[in-house]
Amino acid sequence: MLEALVFGLIASGALLIGGALGAFWRAPKQLTGIFLAFASGTLISALCFELFPEAVELGGATRAGVGLVAGAATFVAANTLVDKYAAQPEPDLQADQREVIQRAAGGTGFALLAAVTLDGVPENLALGVSLVEGESMSC
Repeated sequence: MLEALVFGLIASGALLIGGALGAFWRAPKQLTGIFLAFASGTLISALCFELFPEAVELGGATRAGVGLVAGAATFVAANTLVDKYAAQPEPDLQADQREVIQRAAGGTGFALLAAVTLDGVPENLALGVSLVEGESMSC
């Protein structure tokens, strides 16, 4: 149990360090792009080499393929909505500054909601399914 706690703290520590850096330091756009490209490549690698083959093994190629396409379509739709509604507008010299700030804050909130939903819902669904499967196997 102590080992699991230590590994959990180490994994969570990276998130806390990243959050603190993001809160107090604004990275240059080029560096942010490099980090995002690396992160997306890592996630795509995990999907291709670990998650998708296991999904094919457990559910079959058709179900895994439909799930992959549905997930990709959902991501593209959410990304399009975020780009359309949540993109921070360029401040218009004629516009009221309060209105510009409110629109930007609302867009940020929508983007965060989309990110949390796209990340959390499938992850928690998979966790719940694995817990139910584990209980049914032990009974």
